[in-house]
Amino acid sequence: MDTFAALALSTEPPLKQVIKGKPYKDNVSILSLTVRGQIYLISMWNILVMFILMFFGQMMANLTYDRDTTTATVKPTDYCSKDATDCTQSANDVLYDKSYDKLTHFTYIYNTFVFLQLFNMINCRKIGRRDFNVFECFFHNWYFIGLFTLIAVVQFCQVNYLSDITQTVSLSRSEWGSCIAVGSTNLVISAIIKLLPDEMLQKLPLITRGESIEDQEMSNKYLDKAKEKMAGAEGTGGAIELKNKSNDGDDDNYEKA
Repeated sequence: MDTFAALALSTEPPLKQVIKGKPYKDNVSILSLTVRGQIYLISMWNILVMFILMFFGQMMANLTYDRDTTTATVKPTDYCSKDATDCTQSANDVLYDKSYDKLTHFTYIYNTFVFLQLFNMINCRKIGRRDFNVFECFFHNWYFIGLFTLIAVVQFCQVNYLSDITQTVSLSRSEWGSCIAVGSTNLVISAIIKLLPDEMLQKLPLITRGESIEDQEMSNKYLDKAKEKMAGAEGTGGAIELKNKSNDGDDDNYEKA
């Protein structure tokens, strides 16, 4: 998945504001403060979401299983559902229900994690300090669209149709919608992070402080200084040329004398 994301983002053509942007000093770090803050805080948000799903997902989804419940239980031939009223569940039926609920919980965790990373791919399209519209020119890179769609389709197929390989269970529409909705929260969190002041980002632990690209835009004074130096050099050259002409005039007067 990381390989697909790298391919999708590396083929992203430059936007107009990037081409028309101001030049930057050669010692400016590509990993700007905003980028480091995004990496740090988006990662923390993903960890928080996974923590909540792991430890509270069973209660939130009303799933019933024990910690030592196995996930390799085969469905009984005369299976009776726990919601059925015309039959009585056997011990094997209860064990299968617990196993199925545990697999359902694990599927929620796995599916949500993938969609968190999938929506973060969209975030990574725009990493500027005030680049809130991450969907700008969304369809100008068909490699990105193709790989994004491929990941989503493969995820759907392996969860619903390749459960024997991935150890997952088929999800309903509402369950898919819930996983996608939670995964899309990365878009909101990314926008909030971009609103945070630099002082707050610099206080985060493990954030290496350095000069950034867009957070500390190159001031025009550097260009002004360069222009002044060029103008000064031209002025010096003109003065030297006048002096040489003056010396040539003196030599002519000396020869006439």
